[in-house]
Amino acid sequence: MARLIVGLIAVLTLISGAAYYLFQEDVSFCVSFTDAKKLSAGDRVYLSGQPVGKVVKIMPDKGKISVAVHIDREYRDQFTSKSSFFIEPDITTPGHMSLLVRNSTFNEGIRLKLTDKVDGIDSFLVWSSLEVADRVHGMVRSEKWQELLQKVDLIAQDLKRTIKQIDVDRLGAELSLDVESLSKNIDSALQLNGSKRGIYDVQNQIDNIQQKIKCLGDSEESRQLQEALNIFQKRLMKEIH
Repeated sequence: MARLIVGLIAVLTLISGAAYYLFQEDVSFCVSFTDAKKLSAGDRVYLSGQPVGKVVKIMPDKGKISVAVHIDREYRDQFTSKSSFFIEPDITTPGHMSLLVRNSTFNEGIRLKLTDKVDGIDSFLVWSSLEVADRVHGMVRSEKWQELLQKVDLIAQDLKRTIKQIDVDRLGAELSLDVESLSKNIDSALQLNGSKRGIYDVQNQIDNIQQKIKCLGDSEESRQLQEALNIFQKRLMKEIH
């Protein structure tokens, strides 16, 4: 009898342990990215700086990467179709990446359910730009508005002048064409007319160029171009925040 009781306790312990493990490892939803950026299973998920879950699995998905995440139960109602997801280094764990989540001030989307799949954003600066676009959309075309447009135009022209001084042809034909396209489109794309699309396109184009620069290796031209793009983005964010 004693052996039977001990056996039952052991079985129940195993079952409860397995159930706990499965519960911890379940998938709350999936986020789709163009590039996983060395994100790995087990890396943390942060919501506005607070750890709320972890990455369960990373899978190829129709030319993209699908990141399955587990969110702790008490935080699951914080995630909606309006939440923004992006991948950045985990500053608390050197050598690891993390999935960061930010909720817009106007975060009134539909709550994410089990098996839902949402699109991630491949750049923090793109996310910042979308937030800015939300605010710009409600601005009145006042004198301040015109001053802002003039400042943005000056920043854009400074970038174009700097790019002209860099021998981008030495960075390869593909990157040279990307930079030329950016220079041609930057005026119309940064008119801040209330459209998210214009700001998103420029930031996404810059992000793509910066990723290609990293793949090319170190050179004087690549450093100059990377620095010019970084300065442009910082100045732009400073003016429109």
